[in-house]
Amino acid sequence: VRVVVTLTDQWGACDAEGYKDVGWYRSRYRSKVATGLLSTYRAWVGEVVRRYRSSPDVLAWQLVNEAETRVTRASSACVPDGARVLRDFVADVGGEVKAIDHWHLLSVGTIGESECGVVGPEYQALHASPVVDLCEYHDYEHAALVPGDRWRGLQADLAFCRRLGKPMFVGEMGVSTKSPGLATSVGVRASVYDNKFRAERRVGVVGTMLWAWINRAEGGSKLPFYVIGPGDPALGVVQRWSR
Repeated sequence: VRVVVTLTDQWGACDAEGYKDVGWYRSRYRSKVATGLLSTYRAWVGEVVRRYRSSPDVLAWQLVNEAETRVTRASSACVPDGARVLRDFVADVGGEVKAIDHWHLLSVGTIGESECGVVGPEYQALHASPVVDLCEYHDYEHAALVPGDRWRGLQADLAFCRRLGKPMFVGEMGVSTKSPGLATSVGVRASVYDNKFRAERRVGVVGTMLWAWINRAEGGSKLPFYVIGPGDPALGVVQRWSR
């Protein structure tokens, strides 16, 4: 087992800073200690990477889960220089990671579906950074085996990454049992996962992680949600495709 270490979350689920707006990516990540925290994000990254840089259990560092440069969480508006702001952030923090640890891989952590800062060719420009080793996509498009087309989505991002010579992995894949005709039970959902794994491997995806594991004490697999628990047939799919 290897771990993708997620160093913070865009949505504020893992820290006291809340949603990361474009101002956070401009400067607050390195200049402000949020209430309830002990250091800036940048200082925290340095501390964690130094502590675990020699660990064989680390597969990769992920800078921000689902990084994007929106004006605010409530607004979907993108600022004109959002792509540059995100690239500068990755160059700075990713550069710090690589200066400390040149053994492990690094991913930005993007969804990859035309968010602020990674629209179209901006995705390729971001992942062209020499500190970035992995391209990443989050796939919640249940009806499509390989989401998108030549202009958007996973298909477009795969093409960008082929040009860069970098591997693509799906850092999150989720199928809700609420999806009509697609996942009416955990068994049907497992079949959907199997079909998507097969199709995405054929076009070049190197690996996939399912969203999300919930242990038995917390309820395990729950309909009609994304969560996967002990005994879920989706685990058999993961096992088969991990051989």
